[in-house]
Parts: sequence; structure tokens; C-alpha cells
Amino acid sequence: MSKLKFMILTAAITIIPMSAAFAQWNSMQGMLLFTSDRDGDEEIFKAIVTSAADVQQETQLTFNADKDNRARFSPDGTSIAFIRNDSEVWMMDNQGGNQHFVTKGETVDFSPDGTKLAISVYGGIISVYNLQTQALVNIVGSSIYVGHNYSPDWSPDGQKIIYRNKFLYMWPHYTNIMIVNPDGSGVKNLTGYNEYKDIGAENPRWSPDGTKIAYECGQKICTMNPDGSNQVYPYSLKIGGTFSWPVWSPDGNWHMFNLAGSSTPSFNGKLFLIKLDITKASAFVAAENHPGNNYPTDWFYLGDVTAPPAIPPSVTLTALPTTINYPKTTTLNWSSMNASSCIGSISGGWSGVIPLSGNAVLQPTATATYTVSCTGNGGTDSKSVTVNVNLNEDCLFNWAENNYANLFSPVGAMTQSASPYLFRYYQNTNSYVGVSLLNNHVYYLGPEGGSPQDVGDLSGWLTLAQCQ
Repeated sequence: MSKLKFMILTAAITIIPMSAAFAQWNSMQGMLLFTSDRDGDEEIFKAIVTSAADVQQETQLTFNADKDNRARFSPDGTSIAFIRNDSEVWMMDNQGGNQHFVTKGETVDFSPDGTKLAISVYGGIISVYNLQTQALVNIVGSSIYVGHNYSPDWSPDGQKIIYRNKFLYMWPHYTNIMIVNPDGSGVKNLTGYNEYKDIGAENPRWSPDGTKIAYECGQKICTMNPDGSNQVYPYSLKIGGTFSWPVWSPDGNWHMFNLAGSSTPSFNGKLFLIKLDITKASAFVAAENHPGNNYPTDWFYLGDVTAPPAIPPSVTLTALPTTINYPKTTTLNWSSMNASSCIGSISGGWSGVIPLSGNAVLQPTATATYTVSCTGNGGTDSKSVTVNVNLNEDCLFNWAENNYANLFSPVGAMTQSASPYLFRYYQNTNSYVGVSLLNNHVYYLGPEGGSPQDVGDLSGWLTLAQCQ
């Protein structure tokens, strides 16, 4: 976890004190979701933003080799819907726990009452998914504005859904922002772009009060009214590049976005904020200390934010079987929830980083205890399992006790050592069975005494006893 560090700048690239910049905000408190590829693949991060800028917190919510992005808050801020591997809708709580698959989809947004999801499905269809009944209803398909429909965003009053349409039957494939009722009626093209305009519209987002729509327009971010009127570029920056992924601040006065292709290389891939000001006086914020590419996906107002308690991680660990005869093997299986990292260890030996879940086939040479410890935002959980290993000699002695009880009693005698023998003595039958370490032969000495009797090579007996 780390603090988000911002630099506040004007269009002339002069630094404004951070406290003064944040004093302009009316309602900046809340939770920010953004995606970053800083660890090699896209993962979801959360920033807890409070009224004091110096207590912002950054927390990674997903940890895996999958591509996780396009995260959106539920209306009450307790749940997050997101996209995994560009094809699946998943949900989790706002601490990153309880991650589970919901349905197929490429982009997602919650309805204002939190009971439904607006989803773009592969093939260019906009659908509404009912979280209670799990019913999926297609509202925009191939028969209405043919092309790829994407990035649905539900209006704050629940009456409309906006989305991006890419018309596929002409080149270049121009894109428009569309609006539709949640039942599929009333489809309308808001931007009116066509093949004669060197511009496209992407990623529409409603303002918090529902009076404006922000969207990508070419390399800029534009705004318009819900009926498509007053399409404007509301600010100007003196740096080049492409602005994308617009997100509104909770008070509707700022946009956050991703910047790429800037003439200032250190700005590329960073999170930026820009004040919406019709006088064109622009101030923007670049989030520093963010390696890789970062783009915002949602910003939820919480008032006086209190971070919900982190969910403790949990670990499951099993071994099958838990008792083996050397050189047989055992299989360890482990899994974790609400964890970001795991360490595996063997009693008195190896310790190292292991995946969050997995399995391993092991061939221990002696009885060993295996431990998996996983750590997350909510603490650490550990589980251990012991695998008992019977050496070849012990395996053979156990077999002899079970199959020749008249010679070797009582069962469970202790293995002892007296050079050159490993042996067991059976008090009830006054007998011995042992293995010579000099020639690997098995010997028997009965109650009549005398010299131990050589009864054959150890390997033959181990095969008969199924000890190898």
C-alpha cells in the first residue's frame, strides 16, 4: 500500500501547492478505481481519497496472471464489477475479496439500484443482466445500428443507457455515442459522426448529476448534453498527446483520464485530472510514482470516507496420502482467498514464494510438515499438514507384522539400530527381524536363539511387500 503522490500544474506547467488545489474541490472524497499494468499484466487498484490529500491510499485488488480491468463500483460502493481477460464479467467486494464469475461480457456497469448490470457481449450486443434472477436480456443487437456496440454506461436516474457503436460496413470504421432505453427502445445516435469526419467517439460516461456526457473524441475528451447538443472540447492543454478513459469526479467539476503520446514522456501512462472550466483556464494533475500504463475506471463518492475493514485471507491445504512408503509420492493441494502473496515451507528445510493456489507432487525421504502462509490486506493465515514417511525397512517390518503375526508380536515394535543391523525386537514372540546395512539382506532370529538366519535379498522382500 502506498500514497498517491500528485503534482498540480497549470497549462503553463507551473506548480500549484497541493493543499490549495484540493481546497477547490467541493466533494472529492471517495474511492477511485484504476487499472495498471505495472506488474506486467493489467490489474485493478483502488485509491481511498479523503478530504485530506496526504492520506490518500493505494491498494491493489487483483493479483493473478489474468487481465483484469474496466472495474465499476456498485451504487453503494460495497461491490465491484470488472472484466477478466476481455471476455468475462466478475465481481468482488471493495477490498478485493470474494472474487467470482458472473457471466460473459466485455464491458460492464451497474444500474443505479444495483440490481442489474449493463453489459456489452462479444458480437456487438448490449445486454441487461439481472443479478437476482440471472436473466440476460439483449437490448441492442445486430439489427439495430449494425456494428460493435461497447462500453455501456447507465444514467444516474436509471432511465437511459449510453454506449459506443462502431459501424463496420464502411472504412474507416467510424464510431458514435448512442443512447437507448433499458428496454431496448428509443435508440438514438448522439454524436452523428460518419465516414466523412476524421474523428471517432469512445468510452462515454454520464456526469454524476446526469446533465452531461463525457467521451473520447479523436485524441481529446469532449462533453455534450444528453440529447447530443452542445458538443464541445471543454478545456485546452499545452501538451500534446491522446486523452482517453474519462471519469468524472464525484462533484462533477473535474475529469480524470489517461494520457498517451505526450511530448513530455514522463506524463505518458499517468493519471491526470483537469478542471472543467469554460474559460479554458486549465489545471491538471499527474499522478507520479505509477510505473506502466494507468487509466481510471470509476470514482465513487463516500462523503467522510471510512475504509471498510479488510477481509482476512484464508488458506486451504491438503496432502493425499498423508502416510507413504518411501519412495512413493504424495500430492499437496493448496488454495487461498483474499491473499496477495503466499510462502511455502518444509519443516527444518526449504522456504520460498509459491502461487496463490496450486499443487505439487512430492517424494519426501522422511516424515515432514508442510506449511503454506498467505498474506493479504487483512493479515496472514497459515495451514500445515504432516506427511508420514515409512522407510523401506519400516515398510517391510510393518508388512511382516501384519502378515506373520505368529512370528512378530506385538504389532508396532520400535525400529532399533545395532551395527550393522536395523531391526525390531518382538517381546511376545521373543523374535527379531532386521536388515543388514552391509549386504542389504533380511535376517530373522527366532526364540530358539543362535545366529540370525539370512532369508534373502532386501529388494525381493520389498517387492513382495509392495514397499517400492
